[in-house]
Amino acid sequence: MVLVLIYVAARATLHGNAVAKLDAHTYRAESPRRLAAFADPVSLVTWRGVVETTTQICTVSVPAAGARFDPESGVCLYKPEDLFFCKRRERTENRGTIPANGAFPEGERGNERKAEQKW
Repeated sequence: MVLVLIYVAARATLHGNAVAKLDAHTYRAESPRRLAAFADPVSLVTWRGVVETTTQICTVSVPAAGARFDPESGVCLYKPEDLFFCKRRERTENRGTIPANGAFPEGERGNERKAEQKW
């Protein structure tokens, strides 16, 4: 039980170190908007970081203990611009509403057997 607690505490500390390293740098001259750190399956000391900036998403290897961190060594992919219909959808009043008969066009809710027979 004590070993499990030591493992969890060490993992939490190393995760905090990895997130702090990710947050302290700029990526291709942009500040991070959102970021996350995930433990490497083989090593507790190496973490994978995912950083979102305004125009790109970067993945980078983050050493949580001791080694020097280079944010430019990661792979960055540019995010596409918002599409016209996505912008239009945000301005409509009924966004996110689903018709009551969306699942079964010719059936009634709660009577799936009857609706399945009509298909």
